[in-house]
Amino acid sequence: MTGSFADTTVLVEIAENLSGIQTEIRTHLDKNPPGQVPDYALREFLSGRLQILCTAHNKLLASSSVPEAIAAFAKVGGFSARSTFAKIAELAGALDAVMKSKTSVTEEEAKREVTEYLALAAAKRWIKAKRPSPLQYIQPLSCLNRGDLSFDAAGAITGPSGTFSCLANERCAAAQYIHGKSNELAKLIETLHPDKLPPSLVDKVENRSRRKALKELARTGPTKFNKSMCRSLGDAYFAIMCPPSSRVLTTNLVDHQLLCAALGKTAQKP
Repeated sequence: MTGSFADTTVLVEIAENLSGIQTEIRTHLDKNPPGQVPDYALREFLSGRLQILCTAHNKLLASSSVPEAIAAFAKVGGFSARSTFAKIAELAGALDAVMKSKTSVTEEEAKREVTEYLALAAAKRWIKAKRPSPLQYIQPLSCLNRGDLSFDAAGAITGPSGTFSCLANERCAAAQYIHGKSNELAKLIETLHPDKLPPSLVDKVENRSRRKALKELARTGPTKFNKSMCRSLGDAYFAIMCPPSSRVLTTNLVDHQLLCAALGKTAQKP
C-alpha cells in the first residue's frame, strides 16, 4: 500500500469544496493511506489562491461597480502566469453566484452582496485549508504564517499578521529542507536544464524560475537564500520532500511527473 503526499492543487480542491473532485480525492485517500500534506502547500495556498480571493474583495470594495473592479483586478501584478484566468474568475464567479439568486439587483446591491460573498468565501476556505480532513499536516515550516484573516479600518481583508507572505523574521524553512537533500537538489537542477526538457515544457516560465531558485539555493545555502524565491521552488518541493513510501497526489501531472521521475518517485492523479 502506498501513502498519499498531497500537493497544493489537492489542498485547493478540499478547501474550495468542489464536490466532483472531492469524491475522487476521498476515495483515493481511503485506498492509499496515510493522507499527508506538507505545510508548504498551505504556504502556497495562502500566497496564491487565498490572496487572489482577498484581493478580489479589496478591489471590489474600492471600486464603484463590479465591472470596474474586474477591470482593475485584471491589472494586478504579482501572481503567477497560471493565475491570470483565476484572478478574473474569482470576481466573475462570485457575481454569477449572486445574480443567480436574484431576479433583479442594482449595481450597489450587487457590489455589496458580491463583496460579502467573497469575504465569507475567503474566511471559510482559510479555515478549511488549515484543517483539511482527511489529510494530516507534516513537515512544519517555522516561517509559515498560520494566523487568522482580519479587516483593516477601511474593510479590506488583510492576511495573517497583515501579510499573505511568510513571517519576516524567519528564514525560509522550505529551503532548509530541500538543501538537506543535496543529491535530489542537484538532480532536479539538471533535469530542468533547457536542453533536457521535452519541447512542451521548454518555454514554461515556471520551469525557468524553478531552476533559477534551485540553483540559487544550491549556491548560497538556506541561510542566505532569497526568501522571495520560495514560491518558485514550487513543485520541486513536493518531488524532493515526498516520503519514499508515498506518491505525490496532484491534479497537475504535467509538471509533477517529470520531477518525480527524475528522483525515482511517482506522481498520481486522484
